[in-house]
Amino acid sequence: MDKALKEITVLDFSRFTAAPYCAMLLADMGARVIRIERPGGGVDRQFGLMGPDGETYVFKMTARNKEGITLNFVPPEGQEILALLLQKADVVVHNFTPGSPEYKLLDYDVLSQKDPRLIMVGVSGCGAYGPYADRTAFDATAKAMGGAMWLTGFPGDPPLKSTTPYVDLGAGCLGAFGVVTALYHRERMGKGQFIDISLLDVGSTFPQFVGAMALYHTTGELRQQLGNYGFGVYMNCFETRDGWVMIAPFGDSLWSRLCRMVGHPEMATDPRFLHDSDRQRNRFLIDDVFIPWFKARTSAEALAELDKARIPSAKVDDMSEVRQNPQVKARELVLYREYPGVGEVPMPGILPKLSLTPGGLEKTAPRPGEDNVTIYHEMLGITRQKLAALKKKGII
Repeated sequence: MDKALKEITVLDFSRFTAAPYCAMLLADMGARVIRIERPGGGVDRQFGLMGPDGETYVFKMTARNKEGITLNFVPPEGQEILALLLQKADVVVHNFTPGSPEYKLLDYDVLSQKDPRLIMVGVSGCGAYGPYADRTAFDATAKAMGGAMWLTGFPGDPPLKSTTPYVDLGAGCLGAFGVVTALYHRERMGKGQFIDISLLDVGSTFPQFVGAMALYHTTGELRQQLGNYGFGVYMNCFETRDGWVMIAPFGDSLWSRLCRMVGHPEMATDPRFLHDSDRQRNRFLIDDVFIPWFKARTSAEALAELDKARIPSAKVDDMSEVRQNPQVKARELVLYREYPGVGEVPMPGILPKLSLTPGGLEKTAPRPGEDNVTIYHEMLGITRQKLAALKKKGII
């Protein structure tokens, strides 16, 4: 079965997580993604949690389904090869900092004059323009600058980042969304465009969706950390006899069912708990009822009653439990592939789930320069003798 992006060629110059994840999403959906890294291998192979083969686990995920070549495209001979590669490209993905030599060589205004159909994703720390355009950033610093760390954690504790790099992954998702949007526009209008996405874009935009900035702007209230409570609704995580269970009883209907379930139907009509905002404000009074209810049960017993009442809830699982979750298995949210020197490695599943043109995991992450001959000789027509000379000079 053909994949949706089968005819699209992507040059991926990116490192770390956000932009590589963007290119990975395109590769998962069938695009030919050529990862271009410096001779010897990119820095992101050794950036983060290391596997037994000396390369990071994250790299194995974000470089899947990609071909890999090495190229130093800053010297003149490297620029010549870059020009040949660009002739074959529909999309370019990079995360070079504005003002860097590599960024200048991939200047979209210049490249689009030669190829008006070219689409480019530039993932940066703070964006391609503005007073912070030259600043570098990572997921954690974007969470700090965007307000998320101020809101995360328990009252009185220091600011807290979340372990999941949702800023990186969100930027990657938006970059990939930008690509398919730009491809659709190019199909209709014949022109490509530049997709400018930054970690700060995500870090400052996503926290706004809890209403924190709107609340401050309209009322002056600067709400802070709430732990596991909701920002504008009641929710909490409760200890059971053998673990923890999270509940999210939003809305009056769910709240009424929850009150009946715990044996206190009168709480559904209590003026202190009538609506979400009332329940959030009087959350500690609710806890007084719910804490002993959960502590008297195992997680399985609590979840059985919550499921019967159709209350959104879940046991707090560790990674060993997540991969055994029957719904995770049914949705193929964890895939397993063999890696030389490592053995079987779990991989995130393919998202989104498309009914007619589903993506797939066809290829593990490439070794440095694994596809040099395929790309340079077979695709670009460079002779093997010249490739040997370029390798000796450190160009590839």
